[in-house]
Parts: sequence; C-alpha cells; structure tokens
Amino acid sequence: MLGRQRQDEIFRYIAADMNWKVCFVDTQEDADAATGMPLAEYIDNSYIGYEIIIGKYDNLEYRFASFFHELGHIKNVKGKYEIGFSKYEMEKRCWICGFKLMESYGYKKSDLSKDTLRWCATKNFSYFFSELKWGIPWYSKVLRILNNIMWLGVKI
Repeated sequence: MLGRQRQDEIFRYIAADMNWKVCFVDTQEDADAATGMPLAEYIDNSYIGYEIIIGKYDNLEYRFASFFHELGHIKNVKGKYEIGFSKYEMEKRCWICGFKLMESYGYKKSDLSKDTLRWCATKNFSYFFSELKWGIPWYSKVLRILNNIMWLGVKI
C-alpha cells in the first residue's frame, strides 16, 4: 500500500481533477478548522462537505478506500437521499461508485485486502443498523446484509 505522504499527493491530485479540495484531520486543531467536531469523530472516518475531509487512520488501506467512498458521494449524483432509498442503500451506492472511480484512476478493488473490504462492509453496516430505529422489518435487514456481503465479494 502507498505511504501516507504519497496518498496525500494522490488525494490532492484526484480531488483537484474533480474540482474539489481535500483536507486532512490529524489533530484537534485540524478538526476545529474542518468542522469543529471532536477529533474522536475523525478516527477511521472521513466526510464530505465543502471539501473532502480525510480523518485520522492507522490503517492506510482503510484511509485509501474511504477517500474513494467520499468521491463516490461526489460522483454519484443520484446519491441524494431519494424517496424509497434508505441511507444504507445510498451509502452502498457511494461505495460501489467509489470502487469504480478507484479503477478509473488505475487502482483495483482486488488490490485491497480482505480485511479492508470487510472494514468497508462494516462501515456500510453502521447505516444499516441505524435504520432499526425506522422500523424496517428484520427480514429485510437480513437480506440487505447478505446483499452487502455479496457486492463486496467477501466470504464470511
């Protein structure tokens, strides 16, 4: 996997290619400048706002995949939360779009470790579980979990 400095260069290049800016949050001062959220919110998390905000990651593969997921939000114009689509489904679309963008810039999803793909699925599951509040039937949730695992190509 690419080192942190090289990733930063690539992220800046790709973001600029898409007419976006990217910032990196490594300290509370960075977090305050980005959104004012606590640094803890940026541990293994990235966000999209007026720019792409890359959080603090120990695992550089997670960071790499997360960057492309955020690009998926930008590129996936239908990523707006349309009626009939849950946040989980919209986030899943952004992961898929992000993986396609990764390939368009010469990187392959297949080059990511199974651990990283599981991490991506887990991140997407977090939206799935938040939907429990909305009363979506449990059997629909089980089908979505299986679907989520299948689109990543991860075997349990």
